[in-house]
Amino acid sequence: MANRVILGKHPNLGEGLFVSRAGVDVTGVQNVEDLLFSSQAAAMGQVVLSKIYEQAGNSTTTYTIDNFGKTLFALTFEVKTSKGAYGSSNNADDKFIEYEIASSTASGSTGSGASIIARLRKSTVPPHHQSILSIQNTSSATQILGVILMREAQ
Repeated sequence: MANRVILGKHPNLGEGLFVSRAGVDVTGVQNVEDLLFSSQAAAMGQVVLSKIYEQAGNSTTTYTIDNFGKTLFALTFEVKTSKGAYGSSNNADDKFIEYEIASSTASGSTGSGASIIARLRKSTVPPHHQSILSIQNTSSATQILGVILMREAQ
């Protein structure tokens, strides 16, 4: 069985956490790209929340989310339910993601004329380790919104 995990000093790659692919000895790996996981790999950020919210009509809900002292980026998408959306199914529970992606900041909202709005801002209460996510549905019907929150890289 191969050595698959090193936490500490790697013989070729320096300090970090390194995990090799099955059957590969982690101590012999020469490049970070050859690993299954490396704490040295370039990263744009870390997902801190991936959740689907069902928002009742004509309502606003606010959620407090830990941000680990970092700026959060919100990616939102509306989840639609459609009967036979692809023409080959009669299942009323078919779900698909609308391709109008809406990302928002403290003053932004989703798309023009949108009926569901997501706002994200940092808490004003020190030490600012929380963010506030507000979801507002301005239509009378319940809507489903997917939210992915990422924090900036270290």
